[in-house]
Amino acid sequence: MKIGLYSRSIPCENKEKFNVATNLGADGLILDYDANKLHLLSTRNYYALQSLKTGLSIAAMTLEHFLTHPFFDKNDEQNTLKLIAEGIDVSKNMKIPLLLIPLTQASQITSEETLIESVRRLKFACTFAKSLGVVIGISDVNDDAIRSKLMGSVDHDNFVDITNGIDNWLMISDDFTSLDSLKKGIEKIK
Repeated sequence: MKIGLYSRSIPCENKEKFNVATNLGADGLILDYDANKLHLLSTRNYYALQSLKTGLSIAAMTLEHFLTHPFFDKNDEQNTLKLIAEGIDVSKNMKIPLLLIPLTQASQITSEETLIESVRRLKFACTFAKSLGVVIGISDVNDDAIRSKLMGSVDHDNFVDITNGIDNWLMISDDFTSLDSLKKGIEKIK
């Protein structure tokens, strides 16, 4: 089982995350588009270089923007689609195989209307991403019936649910308060 750590799970400065994750025994790092400033070319270059230096892969990128801004908001559709397109483009350019869209907190699907809007946007993401070789993933859909409807309705071969891991990867997203507690968590899994 390979371990991927969300960047925010590692309690240290961004510039130290690759070395710390490597020393903890992780196999990959999941970066966030906003928090890790991946909209900046210099930052993308920095993370690519860190990945090469440490041998730690960038397993995925996430759009955590949707934790605080609803993914399905009809009033913000243009910005949502723009952010998805930017995320896919950065994933392609950095050779990050998986773009994650968290559907929890502000983006929790709670009605048929939010489900329909989410499916429509996920189909857009999958269609655009497929031509660029990027897989779209969802996580943290806590309702099994909604998760099943999403998977069946989006129905793209580059669309996955990573809630319970994917392709021998387990993505750890817990917010750890210390490096010691994170290391113990990894050791339990391995």
